[in-house]
Amino acid sequence: MRYDARLASSANPKLQRETLKSMRTYLECFPCLLQQTLTAARQVTSDPERQRTVLEAVSRELPKMDLDASPADNGNTVHQIARQILDCDDPFRAIKEASNRSCLEVVASYRHSLTQSTDPLLGALRLAAAANAIDVGPSFGHDYDVSDCLDKLLEGSFDFRDYVSFREDLDATDHVLYLADNAGEIVFDRLVAEQLSAFGKQVTFVVRGGPILNDATMEDARFAGIHEFADVIASGQRGPGTSLRLADSQFANRVRNADLILSKGQGNYEGLSEEQLRIYFLFRVKCSVVAQHASASMGTMLLRSGIDPARQDQDQSRGRDQTPGWQRKRKTSHNEAPGSASSTGMSVIGT
Repeated sequence: MRYDARLASSANPKLQRETLKSMRTYLECFPCLLQQTLTAARQVTSDPERQRTVLEAVSRELPKMDLDASPADNGNTVHQIARQILDCDDPFRAIKEASNRSCLEVVASYRHSLTQSTDPLLGALRLAAAANAIDVGPSFGHDYDVSDCLDKLLEGSFDFRDYVSFREDLDATDHVLYLADNAGEIVFDRLVAEQLSAFGKQVTFVVRGGPILNDATMEDARFAGIHEFADVIASGQRGPGTSLRLADSQFANRVRNADLILSKGQGNYEGLSEEQLRIYFLFRVKCSVVAQHASASMGTMLLRSGIDPARQDQDQSRGRDQTPGWQRKRKTSHNEAPGSASSTGMSVIGT
């Protein structure tokens, strides 16, 4: 069954009615922050007393947290505490290296599949969204076969209803600011960068300013070969997401003034979903708080516009042609709207 962009989301109607008004920290976030702390501690030490010391320190911090801040902002505080007590700057280094190697071993077959696709960019975006499952934040762990995991996810639930508007905005700009998320999946982000480069777009690829969880850093970007298709910069932040509230003015201005942003991962969604940006979020929904905020079911892979409707109205008032250039160049049936889930195996990445 092909996706019909005219249809409503497959998100649970109950979730839509209960959509959270702001992406702030909820009490449901506290167990996740504690679990992240324990996971980090166990990467560094097998001593239960040291692990307990870290958990107790973070537990004392929880009542002081600003609940109006995003989970990513508060996660930054949590991991600063953990690094200091554990005396380890990068607890997840071994996991990141293993994830990068595992993904690099299998990416060639997926790249080949994209060459057979009628829409390689859509296929690359779907692969990158599915690869967002490679995480030690909400999902904790990497003990799975990458190809098997991705193939199953590609048969799962996608909500790419905003792909048409993404292509329209892409057609209207020469530059894309790509906010990366995790190591491992960054290998599949490269497939997106390759496709954007093929469209003649200049891509600036943003990684974290230092190690945090298994988030991608400059070292991971170099390993994945991102620099071959994009300029790679560091955000200067070490939180599990991008936060303009915590960013230095230079980086914050760069984000706010970007022509088009492709924001990867749930942490970046948590930090930026309330900002007025020309931005599209690409991620897999991994927790109930984000599911409610995004009006999407758990496990759904999303390409979601975060563009302020007022800005779209401004574009229309300027007389901008609302027919995307890519549609003007290639006729597509209205019944072939992109972003569908499919039961046809690997062909799902490009149809």
